[in-house]
Amino acid sequence: MIKNFTGLLVLTALLSCTEHKPEKGITDIVLQEPKPVQEKVTVESTVETPKVVKQTQSSPYSVQANFSPETGWGYDILENNVVKIHQPHIPVVQGIRGFKTSDDAIKVGKKVIEKLDKGIMPPSLSLEEMQRLGVL
Repeated sequence: MIKNFTGLLVLTALLSCTEHKPEKGITDIVLQEPKPVQEKVTVESTVETPKVVKQTQSSPYSVQANFSPETGWGYDILENNVVKIHQPHIPVVQGIRGFKTSDDAIKVGKKVIEKLDKGIMPPSLSLEEMQRLGVL
């Protein structure tokens, strides 16, 4: 019985050592390098550059427009170059929706700075004020 088992073991070892040759042409397909695609891709960006606007010379506040691909334009109010108010979307309206342009965000930010300079707290805007500014 041990002789049969040893013989089977030797036979298995010999068969596993034989070279396996794949069919002609299969390795050629698998080993070919992909050819680079010579295609020009141009990306057009419609996003404006963020702007920083100082309200007045005597004011410590400035407004900076910023863009989010998810919502659109928003603004930050900076006091001596430190962000004090981060408004990533249009205030007062239902839902999370940004301004259409950076100029609209800057207009609203300037109005908020006017209120801050006058000491009005909180410097929030009403729906009517937003409509008068022409951003809605």
